[in-house]
Amino acid sequence: MGNEQVKNAGEEKKLCLCMIVKNESRIMERCLNATKSIVDFVSICDTGSTDHTPEIIESWCKENEIPGTVHHEPFKNFGYNRSLAVSLAQKTYPEADYLLILDADMILEVDPEFDKTSLTEDHYLTLQYDIHIKYWLTRLLKASLPWKSVGVTHEYWDIDRSKVGANYNTRVARLETLVVNDPGDGGSKADKFERDERLLLEGINDPETTPDLHIRYLFYLAQTYFHLSQFEDSIKWYKKRVEAGGWVEEVFYSLLRIGFCYEQLANRSANQQHEVTEADEKETMKKQEEQYTALAILYFQKAWEYRPTRAEPLYQLARMYRLKSQNNIALMYALQGKEVPFPNNDLLFVDYHVYDYLFDYEISISAFYIPHKKHLGAVSQKFLESKKEELPLHIANMVESNAKFY
Repeated sequence: MGNEQVKNAGEEKKLCLCMIVKNESRIMERCLNATKSIVDFVSICDTGSTDHTPEIIESWCKENEIPGTVHHEPFKNFGYNRSLAVSLAQKTYPEADYLLILDADMILEVDPEFDKTSLTEDHYLTLQYDIHIKYWLTRLLKASLPWKSVGVTHEYWDIDRSKVGANYNTRVARLETLVVNDPGDGGSKADKFERDERLLLEGINDPETTPDLHIRYLFYLAQTYFHLSQFEDSIKWYKKRVEAGGWVEEVFYSLLRIGFCYEQLANRSANQQHEVTEADEKETMKKQEEQYTALAILYFQKAWEYRPTRAEPLYQLARMYRLKSQNNIALMYALQGKEVPFPNNDLLFVDYHVYDYLFDYEISISAFYIPHKKHLGAVSQKFLESKKEELPLHIANMVESNAKFY
């Protein structure tokens, strides 16, 4: 299968783009163009497009004189189809040394320092980001190894040890010179969460699902319900994930998300107070809002206590108390959070805005209302003004508006 021995460091390595796609005609060319400077082959599995996605891929390969093949395979689940896509890429282009794994809605950013000759490890993690978070995922696989994609959705890559021996240890490294921008605007995203719910529930109820994979499914089912705004269900499954233990980053993130869910339920109760006319109903909704708010605060505190190297819970607490005009408490959390450095070694869903500027934003507002702390707000306001061009528009507008108070 593929090369028996990957080329030594210093020798040119050949890369094959390996994907599964469906109905991505709107963005397919964008994805391909972003990889053009580094890929030598293209092997893509189409899982049932009804648009012109396969023709776009074939035309692009021909125009750019890059050998390319479109395979046609029906969709079963993500683990099955990604594993199949890798196997087909290995068979179609055995001269490839590494497989580049992308989705059609991703945009690869290639640093000028990227060097194919330096690739030696079994697989590489690359930084992936969207408008909120950054995290590390496997995107390069050594083509000579028997890879399998594990999981019905939110899958991960592993070696088929039945083919290499149970004691085989995969060598992995982070690759700083490839970054994946994930706008999440793919053609197959319309029913993504309903599809994920179905696949994950099937996986959880499948007696052949391994314990580790079962735990992973708990987390991603909770995530799915969160995105569907089914917050009670989301809380239920996040709590199951916390109880299961295991990977600390996933447990931390579950605690954090439980806080978010309770805050969303509090907001829902607050909105319902405006929709009811009976005094008793209003009072019930008000009590419900207070209970949910208290639970949100509790779980943000639990998240920080569990993993104090992550500042996101402190930001949420600072924001919540500032919105309640409890500025001394808000400032306390914001100042504490500002001391936490960016968690460079964490892999899972780091909200980089929190570490970049959001604590200063909170300090600039809450400190203003505390006379003997106002100087701290002035420092943060000055910092925010200095990087206004880099801030999201709504934050930049608030910074500009707040300048008159200092």
